[in-house]
Amino acid sequence: MKQTPILITALLLLLAACSSEKTERIVEQQVQPELEIESVEVVQIEEEQVESEESEHVVQEASLLGNTVGNLMNGGIAAASGEFVYYSDFQHLFSHKQGEAEPKTIDDGVITQLNAVGDWVYYQKQMDIWKSKSNGEEKQLLFKGDENLGQMLVYDDVIAFRVYSMENHDYTLYVMNTDGEHVTEMANMVDQYTFKDGQLYYVTHHPRHKDWIMKATLSLPEYETERFLDIQYDLLTMQMVDETIYYIQSNQIRSMTLDGYGELNLTPQQQVDVYGYSTPNVAGEYIYFSEYGDYWLYRIPTTGGQPVETGIRVDGYYSIIGNQLYSFTFNEGQYWLGISTLDNVATEQQLYEEQYANTGGVGYAEDFTELFAMYDEIFSGGQSITLGDLLNNYESELYAMDEIFAQEHLVGAAKMFLYSMTFKDQEYFSSLLPDPENDLYPTWNFNYEFDKDDAFMKGFYEFEIRLASERSVDVSRDDGDFRFTLYFEEINGKFYFDYYVQR
Repeated sequence: MKQTPILITALLLLLAACSSEKTERIVEQQVQPELEIESVEVVQIEEEQVESEESEHVVQEASLLGNTVGNLMNGGIAAASGEFVYYSDFQHLFSHKQGEAEPKTIDDGVITQLNAVGDWVYYQKQMDIWKSKSNGEEKQLLFKGDENLGQMLVYDDVIAFRVYSMENHDYTLYVMNTDGEHVTEMANMVDQYTFKDGQLYYVTHHPRHKDWIMKATLSLPEYETERFLDIQYDLLTMQMVDETIYYIQSNQIRSMTLDGYGELNLTPQQQVDVYGYSTPNVAGEYIYFSEYGDYWLYRIPTTGGQPVETGIRVDGYYSIIGNQLYSFTFNEGQYWLGISTLDNVATEQQLYEEQYANTGGVGYAEDFTELFAMYDEIFSGGQSITLGDLLNNYESELYAMDEIFAQEHLVGAAKMFLYSMTFKDQEYFSSLLPDPENDLYPTWNFNYEFDKDDAFMKGFYEFEIRLASERSVDVSRDDGDFRFTLYFEEINGKFYFDYYVQR
């Protein structure tokens, strides 16, 4: 619109130049009538009015979105809507209304991926998707899963969720309405996704590893898609906030505008491992993250800057609701749920035992009696099972956190061995040696490519194990001639690696 007056002025000047003499004579001879111009009220749009409208739009958009992508990438253990905050300690789902002293338990079980819209809370329970009212009534099973559910995000009356295929080693994106109807497959090989202005944006892979962002307009069961932005790098950790995309590239937290320009390195002096225990979480004016192997929570402004320690340790999932941090840490043999305030960020690390001393958290006991009894029952008949099936069908029923590696059982020791071999972690492997200082085993002398970058967890879950005796474990794989037996020695109630024999 701003170009219109300029074009008209240019045209008038051109006509005037072509017939200047004729124009002058007409002006001299013609008597110009007096024109009565009605007064026009000019309404000036104040900047505050524009900002207010934009702010209202942001608030409305946030009320339709069940949670932030940053929270969901880190487990989604807390969400909020209206006067209610919902959170999970992996044994119960709680609903806590503002002003009330005690939360209310509205469901039991291993619960993650919380989303809250209106007076409904949506969540994953094991491999299923449920919804419930804030008072725990009108519970409804929306989706019965038979494979691993991944990240789930609710927007208004639509639920988007990913399902991981152990066979294809990738995620498929599905959508359905909040009544569990019109379950629709959207795309395969989807790394990340989000909603913005009612439209679904998702990152998908090209077979040659070139990513692009797709945009989908949904009217379930129908939808239309278009390619939104071509990307030359991985957007596994993409978070789209307002007009900015945040992601990790080359071990740096970076940002760019929605059109793919204005790329900034927000951590020029800091490197963050994308496969660290927690991925970045964009919350308000800050980006929270923990470094690989560190677990202390840091934050930087969304515009970039020097990381600042929060003084809080996160050993597992965490979510940020307003200025409250809901997080798990491991202390005294248990995972504890703690609730901390992020207003006053500590300048020095504080002992996390103090942070979580009186939170009333619950967690895993160091006594794995029930887990070991499960192992004994599973392998009593001499059958074999993949580590993926062991986790999904058995271990996850007891422990919702990451893998349990209990050296007090032969199965746990075998898992420790395979994990350290898969990731070439010799420091972790040393814990399996009775005398790490003097034991020099040919630990990497296997005719197998352990670090398969194209496989989930680099192929760790594809190993198949069988208890061959009280001190040996047979290991094999379906994708090649990879068969050997691990031998362990039990010392003071723990199993230590002795030697292996190829079969």
